[in-house]
This record gives sequence, structure tokens and C-alpha cells, in this order.
Amino acid sequence: MNKGLKADYNVISYLKTMDVFKRKNNMIIEDGYNTIESFLLKEGRIFKPQPLPSKYRRMPKKNCFGNAFNLVMDNSDLIYVEGYADCKIGIPVQHAWAVDQEGNVIDPTWDDGLEYFGVPFDRKYIISVILDNNYYGVIDNYSSHWPLITGKHKKSKWSERSLSCSVS
Repeated sequence: MNKGLKADYNVISYLKTMDVFKRKNNMIIEDGYNTIESFLLKEGRIFKPQPLPSKYRRMPKKNCFGNAFNLVMDNSDLIYVEGYADCKIGIPVQHAWAVDQEGNVIDPTWDDGLEYFGVPFDRKYIISVILDNNYYGVIDNYSSHWPLITGKHKKSKWSERSLSCSVS
């Protein structure tokens, strides 16, 4: 488990619960982390929510993976993140957003995000995966049999190392 995780953080509690549920019900991916939730709990971190800075525009709802990807492609100083987030409805969902170098969330999709927990990805890696698969999103990559979860794609290939702060 990633050190520094807040036990009362709703997203983290949800991920832990779902990981246990999937393991008990044999709903695992062979090898590696076994579940998306386990991958996130081990590799993810908390990011700081904030209102969308005025220099960015709000993008269409229900397209978070595409919105975050396009925002990062248009702004070389931003980093693409995937994980789970929670908004006012109180149920964590798979989500994508961008962060600045200080780990502040730049979420072009939601205006009510409360908790963000995810993994920052290397720019070249996300471009490669998205172009190979012809759809947005890199963690739940079912068409390539979940290479992050199985460990087929090594951390040295996908991990974003330029984030200047520890945000968890």
C-alpha cells in the first residue's frame, strides 16, 4: 500500500472494498497486481482538488478520458492522470484529469470534484496506448489484456517522474 494514504478518504475506502470483493469472488486478472484497484492502491496518490483555473475551458461531461488527454496534449506543462474520483454524489468512479507540476487537479470535465486518487502517466506512454487502442484511457485497457495490471508494461515505461512534489 502507498504510504501516507488517508484511511477516511472515500475513494481509498472504495478501492480497498472493491479489491477485497474481486479477490473473494475470483474476479482477478492473472499475474501482476490482479485488480485495477490493487494497481491504484499501490501506485496511486492523492491529488489536490481546486476550481478549474480560468486559463482552461470546461469540456463536455461524460468524456473525461478524452478531455484530460486533449488538455494535456494542448498544454505541455500538464500531466495526465487516471484513477478514481468522487464528486458530490458520493460514489467514486473511474475518472481522468490533469495535474500541474505541484499536483493541483486541473479537471476540465467536472466542476464538483471532491476527491482525486490516481496515477500520473508519462506523455509518450499515453499517446502510444491511445493510438494503439483507438480509444481513450490507459488503466482499464481490456483490448490489450490490461498490460499495466498484469505487469506486462513495466513502471519504467509508464511512470511520470517529472511531478515536482509528493502529493499523497
